[in-house]
Amino acid sequence: MTNQIYYRAATNAGIIAYDCQSNSVFKLSSLRTIANIEFNTKSIAVDSTEIVYFGGSNGISKVNTHLFVRKDRNFYVFFYSIKNQDQLIHNSILPGSIVEKKDFPYFKSNFSFSIHAISSFQVEPFELRYKMEGIDSTWRIPNNLTIDYFGLKPGSYKLRVYGKYPDSEQVEEVSYSFTIALPFWKESWFYLLISGIFSVLIFLATNYWYRKKTERQKIILANMATIRNERERISQELHDDLGSGLTSIRLLSKSLLANPDSPRTNKMLTDISRIAGELIDQMSEIIWVLNHSDDTFNGLIAHLRIYMAGYLQRIDLPIRLQLNSTVPDSLHISNTVRRNILLVIKEAFHNTVKHADASLFSIDCNKTNEGLLEIKISDNGKGFFPDLSKPGNGLNNIRKRISSINGSVTWNNQDGTQLIILIAQETTNPTL
Repeated sequence: MTNQIYYRAATNAGIIAYDCQSNSVFKLSSLRTIANIEFNTKSIAVDSTEIVYFGGSNGISKVNTHLFVRKDRNFYVFFYSIKNQDQLIHNSILPGSIVEKKDFPYFKSNFSFSIHAISSFQVEPFELRYKMEGIDSTWRIPNNLTIDYFGLKPGSYKLRVYGKYPDSEQVEEVSYSFTIALPFWKESWFYLLISGIFSVLIFLATNYWYRKKTERQKIILANMATIRNERERISQELHDDLGSGLTSIRLLSKSLLANPDSPRTNKMLTDISRIAGELIDQMSEIIWVLNHSDDTFNGLIAHLRIYMAGYLQRIDLPIRLQLNSTVPDSLHISNTVRRNILLVIKEAFHNTVKHADASLFSIDCNKTNEGLLEIKISDNGKGFFPDLSKPGNGLNNIRKRISSINGSVTWNNQDGTQLIILIAQETTNPTL
């Protein structure tokens, strides 16, 4: 006997409780939670709070006997365990325990509920029913005291479970409320984020399009300026070179007609022929520069080979030509670059013919490891010592022309004369 008003005794049939005041006896047993075979008369203890501990086949069991002596309540229904995605989130939720509402993410939508009931009387049958609000329209019977729901959609849910005896009006009900969150791609913040990203992409695309459009307009304007400058240059050359040459021919012709028997007749005829030949060469050069059908660098070298061979043949000078190029055939150059390189090489060639007393004139072209276009112009003549301070000096003209196309030039006089010209790769790309 304890210090309370109850007597308790353990038997093989269960725990018996005797209420001294009401002279009533209660047989403490379990419908589905604690089997009768769990009770053992040889191992039982009661603490000061009337909690009974006893040994069973599965270990030490615990029973709160106060739950079974109230006259208005003969049984309890409760959640024994709750699992989410096979992970235990509640275990042994005893009668009277408060199960707080919990929120679950979208991808955790599988639930398993284990329900149990404890009664103060061994009475059968005992009815258990459940219904998930929002899903079930009627009350359902659990299968082996287990309730499973898989793939629940986002929303709020409440699982209700009740138990009763068929011949009793007492109904015990428990419930568990929870929510499943929306997937992140359906949340308002995600829509705002996507809208923000989309707005940024539109801004970047618009800005990129505007910059490209501006760059294209700049290129068009630059090309127009280049074309205008080219036209002005051609007009100036036609006026200066061709105009002066034609004027010289006209004056020589008039002098020849006025004095056909002059002793200078042969010289004037020779001058007329020479000037006419130079004018033809200049016209051919202007037409070639304007022709875009062969604007590659190797096309320029081929044109120079034809020009120099023809020039040496006309003056009957025994100078051997060597023109080598390892530059790719795909390298195109603009009219401006092509014309300046042409004039520089012609300037060097004429200097060799007139002053070097050489028997060999060579041009070697290649691409350096740094991506520069390298042009080596050399001869085996007597060399020279250029004074670039003198106006009109040929090498000074060469330096100015190469500098105008963002290039550099160096020279030396060892074993003849050698000029090395370096031009940046981007400068060689055509702009017309």
